[in-house]
Amino acid sequence: MKDQFPTFRALGKRIADLVTNKRLTRRLGSAFIKTCKVVGVLIIAVMIVHTILMIVWGRQLARRLDELRASGIPVYSAELAPKNLPTSKNGGLLYEKAMRLVGNNGDYYRSHDDWSHDCGLFDDFTKSMPGSVERQKMLPAVEDALSRRAGLLSILIEAASKPECRFTTIKWEQGAGALFPQLGNIRNFTRMCVAKAQVDAIKGDMNAATRDIILALRVSQATKDEPITIGALVSYACLQIATDGLAEITKTHTFTVEQALRITRELSRIELDPSFTNALNGESAITNTTFDMMRYDTARFWDMIYLNENMYRKSGLKKAGIAIVVYLWRPLSYKDQIVCLDMWKKQMELIEQPYRIGVGKYHSLDIINRLPRYALLTRIFFPMCTGVVAVRDTADARIGIAKTALALETYRSEFGSYPESLTQLHKTFATDPFSGKNFVYKRMGNTFMLYSIGRNLKDDGGLSKENPNKDEPDDIVWGRHIQ
Repeated sequence: MKDQFPTFRALGKRIADLVTNKRLTRRLGSAFIKTCKVVGVLIIAVMIVHTILMIVWGRQLARRLDELRASGIPVYSAELAPKNLPTSKNGGLLYEKAMRLVGNNGDYYRSHDDWSHDCGLFDDFTKSMPGSVERQKMLPAVEDALSRRAGLLSILIEAASKPECRFTTIKWEQGAGALFPQLGNIRNFTRMCVAKAQVDAIKGDMNAATRDIILALRVSQATKDEPITIGALVSYACLQIATDGLAEITKTHTFTVEQALRITRELSRIELDPSFTNALNGESAITNTTFDMMRYDTARFWDMIYLNENMYRKSGLKKAGIAIVVYLWRPLSYKDQIVCLDMWKKQMELIEQPYRIGVGKYHSLDIINRLPRYALLTRIFFPMCTGVVAVRDTADARIGIAKTALALETYRSEFGSYPESLTQLHKTFATDPFSGKNFVYKRMGNTFMLYSIGRNLKDDGGLSKENPNKDEPDDIVWGRHIQ
């Protein structure tokens, strides 16, 4: 080996000389010590600055949170859980009982096959055209399903009679990780009540149909008191199911004046603004909780930033590096959260206005682009509520349209025909939240067209498309006038 590679002998000798060179060894040791001192000073300086910022920005955040708490707004998600709600007044317990009845061994995430089949049947039936051959073919199966669900309907009637409704199975302390399995069930329950109303109307029992529609309206509001936006959105969707079902019944059947008044009174009891504000305050509390979780939980931080990665699969070195990044980011997280609270405050001021007024202000704010670069989590968490406000106003429009349509039916019962204009109703009626004016009304012989101009803020002549794009017709029409 030495004969083949003679340079190795010289290299080995050179290394030996370096090792035995005491002067060089002392120089290297001195340089290493100086480097360690510089690094140590920098680490201490960073820790001092880090501590100061933690104290200053932490106190700023604490003051902001105290102000929220003093105003009665929940600060953390654990505060959203129902407190001191008497069992005798809480309809949520009965709705949970109904969910266990249709679930698989009490598991909300899985349903019996027969219940899934019935839900599909109710859905198809309520969406079919009144008087159509398709509806007539489905009628016996729907009647059979409703007969088998008589016990479930009894529970829903009792639940809907309670003055309050909060679900006890939600783990609010988990913040953004909390699950809401009851939301899909409430939609199915509302659909079943509407199906029963339509079956009773076909049988000619309009008193029963009236009771069923009122029950559907009450069940649709079961999630409105849950302090989370998805709860409000589900209640709006269920409200649409109920009002659409009511519209279908009025096409082929007539409510008496007293029956129409009963339904109108039930519609008038629905208040959207308080539940909407409550839901957004709940979202703010969940956001605060998530900030805290990510601030002190490295795994949650990694999972939020890189959703396709698993923190627990990382090597020890990578985990240590991520932990250092999270530690250094912690003071900025306080500042980030303060920015998020500021944005929530501005947004809460805007949502108090109708969509038609606030939509321009949302766009002019250019919220996301104006956020500071360090507001990383605010960019992730902060929702743009423009669309949610539009959904709220859509639900408000549906309520107003339903009340106006019932007034028109009452007018026809008294005078034999529909009025030429809404002013002939001689009563105060709702206005279109998207225009601030009366709903668009057109008498068309023995029927009428009644609609709101919708979120595109223009009259499309009563045309609408399912899931319309920005520039497509989206009028909110009583009955079916789909383009």
